[in-house]
Amino acid sequence: MHDFNRALRPDTSSPDLTISILDHLCMALDLTKTQRKTAEDRYATVTQLLGAPESGLFRYSPHLHVQGSFLLKTMVKPMAGVEFDVDLICLLHGTRSLGAKEMFRMVVAELKGRYPDLVVKDRCCRIDFTGEFHMDIIPACPEPVLEPSRILIPDRRLELLLPSCPKLFAGWFEEAALLMPTFITYLSARDVCNAKSASVIEPLPDYDGMMQEPLRRFVQILKAARNHFYQGRTVQIPSSIVITTLATHAYRKAVASGPFESMLHVFRTVAADLHKSIGTTRDSQGRIQLDLKNPMDSRENFLDGWKHDEKSHSAFFEWQQEVVCFIDKMIDLEIADEGIDVAKKRLTKTFGDSAATAAIRKIAGGRREEVAVGRGGFLSSGILVPASHVGARPTPQHTFHGSRTL
Repeated sequence: MHDFNRALRPDTSSPDLTISILDHLCMALDLTKTQRKTAEDRYATVTQLLGAPESGLFRYSPHLHVQGSFLLKTMVKPMAGVEFDVDLICLLHGTRSLGAKEMFRMVVAELKGRYPDLVVKDRCCRIDFTGEFHMDIIPACPEPVLEPSRILIPDRRLELLLPSCPKLFAGWFEEAALLMPTFITYLSARDVCNAKSASVIEPLPDYDGMMQEPLRRFVQILKAARNHFYQGRTVQIPSSIVITTLATHAYRKAVASGPFESMLHVFRTVAADLHKSIGTTRDSQGRIQLDLKNPMDSRENFLDGWKHDEKSHSAFFEWQQEVVCFIDKMIDLEIADEGIDVAKKRLTKTFGDSAATAAIRKIAGGRREEVAVGRGGFLSSGILVPASHVGARPTPQHTFHGSRTL
């Protein structure tokens, strides 16, 4: 077996190694070019079917667009047989008066001929591209009077039209993703002396333009940890929109509360504060009701399906604690200089063997081009990392992303 630990230790300081491991984990979580191209091709086929002039939906001027993880660029590569999903909004103008069931019937009628195994759920129609991913097609209509980005989504079981605003949510997330934490700068005695008689000008961090923001990476890591933790469990799994909303709230507060010692400490704060945006009440029977408002429309509760499920509540907090414990151990790894062999065991426990092995292989494969990175600098793949001294400038590193296709 290849000795990754010996290969990496000679030219890597412990803090940089720890951050680099997480950065390479994130790269391992990104969809491959092939997976992304397959999703794009399937998306094009479905949207062309629904939006064609001969479609029964054409009279309603369908507006077709993606929402969720693809829109936010927080997709996670499927590991251990777990599929990823693509959410497609099918916005049909002038259909509000038709009602929830009729809106569903029209969309199903267009899809059934091409996809006979179509699954009709309460709020979407699902096409399962076996072995690849599944696509959820969500019928919708504009919400009158209010701004165009607000829509109504039909619920077949409740026979109601429920408010939503995926594009406004995406804007809220993008705004938060642009926020950057501040870090404590440690100056040597010589630096302090020189600072009295000279200005200190730090260079701008390198910016590769794709997937750079820490918030996106935090969301990816949290979703990957969720996928592994909930395997085989019968409780409800926190959806990607729930994790994204909680992480964004926590990240906004963390950025405002800095400075931090390192990006790991930022992530630890975010993970530890995830639950703080969840409201709780009790119904007339004393059962806990959870509430997580859509930050752009308080009428929408992202946890409306969890109102009476205390087992799911407990599992969520157990998962959160496991993530916090993982980050604490990675911080301890910085201090103890235990090496990548121990890190792989910790990655495996939290993310599974597939993700851990992929991350270790990536960092080993990229070691030939590994360089020192400064505080506040970026690895070109996306994680903001601490510097070893003021004014350190990161040297460009292999991006591992290839072309910048979406």
